[in-house]
Amino acid sequence: MMDSPLRLKAPEFFVLSLMRLWLQAGEGDGTEEALRRGFLGAGLNGQAAGALEAIMVVLSSGHRPLRLAPANSVYVTGDEVRLLAMLAAAQDGDAEGIEEYLPRWAEPDAARHAGAAASLFAAALHGVGLRLRSGTDLLASFGFGPEISAGVLLAPRLALAAAA
Repeated sequence: MMDSPLRLKAPEFFVLSLMRLWLQAGEGDGTEEALRRGFLGAGLNGQAAGALEAIMVVLSSGHRPLRLAPANSVYVTGDEVRLLAMLAAAQDGDAEGIEEYLPRWAEPDAARHAGAAASLFAAALHGVGLRLRSGTDLLASFGFGPEISAGVLLAPRLALAAAA
């Protein structure tokens, strides 16, 4: 599969869209319906939706606000790159990789809950053929090394459409 003009592969763009739509839901603009159609269209069940809900609730109410761009944005935030890399680690069965990202947003108990939900969500994605690139490859595609997980390298927004 070729990279999209947004420098994300289709599964990554889909997952990013779900996360953004979840955050935007409740604004009375039809976002909930778009989110529901996205899950159904991909063959994801209620368990997958519940897992994403658990991840997003924990991470958006943690000790540091989760920064996601609007659903229609052509930019990606550092947090979005980290979330995708965390889900890629979950698909690889890399528990340490999952735990590496979570302390940025959540306290230890909440982070464990989000990590378990990330594993469920990642497995559901994989089960319907939505395989994410490795976290290392994903980070590298945005010009970051592994240090981004620790928050050493922060950029408020990275252009998704930057030169290839």
